[in-house]
Amino acid sequence: MIITCESCKTRFRLDPRLIKGLSTKVRCSRCHHVFFVSREDDLAIDQVILEPELPDREVSLGSKPPQFIPSRIPDQPVAKQKNSFRLLLILGLVAVVAAGAGLYWLLSSASQTPSATGSSKKGLPPVTEKAAVSIVASMQAYFLENDHLGQIFVVEGEVRNDSPSSVSFILVEGKLYALGGKIYQNQKAYCGNVMRREELSKLTVAELQNRMMNREGKDLLNVHIASKAQVPFQVVFNNLPGLNQLSDYSVEVAGAEVD
Repeated sequence: MIITCESCKTRFRLDPRLIKGLSTKVRCSRCHHVFFVSREDDLAIDQVILEPELPDREVSLGSKPPQFIPSRIPDQPVAKQKNSFRLLLILGLVAVVAAGAGLYWLLSSASQTPSATGSSKKGLPPVTEKAAVSIVASMQAYFLENDHLGQIFVVEGEVRNDSPSSVSFILVEGKLYALGGKIYQNQKAYCGNVMRREELSKLTVAELQNRMMNREGKDLLNVHIASKAQVPFQVVFNNLPGLNQLSDYSVEVAGAEVD
């Protein structure tokens, strides 16, 4: 059900099961006004706002209000543990064979002179360093009304350069999930391109896309990012389905280049 604050007129989604008895006391997270709601106070909604302070809204003693879409950072892959005795035995045999081959190669190399072989040892190719970038856990998401697109969904956060060297052109990918865990929409965006809410409500879909895909970032924020430094990102979704068809969202790092 949808309830409206009597003071600031902000509207929120509330699970009717949290109402004990005929009515219950709630507190607005915007203006902190306290008022009573009942099961009959179900109103139409034209805008839903998700803000970090919503979990602080008190519905009843000892209970917490549900969130519409919880933020989620993809879990890191966990290596499977293998304790097979046969695998250990095979690895041991491989190690013995490799040691024997290495000893043979050393002995044969020692018996040859550079003049006899007529060859020189070539250097190994340099190891290319890979960029290590992670999503900072503190993300926020909210719905906003756009003049051209209707309702849009915005995810904001920061990434951190965990590489020992500086990196550039960090790209993130956001995903919207429908019920059942199926991906409903993907959206990529380069870091360093954060728009104000006034801009988000006025820009067309082409303008939003061009802003997000600015490779260098606004004011070159996405270039030469020092080790351990953080850069903001903003992913904007449009063409949304009904709110009851969405279940979750996530953001992950899609690419970066070591300077």
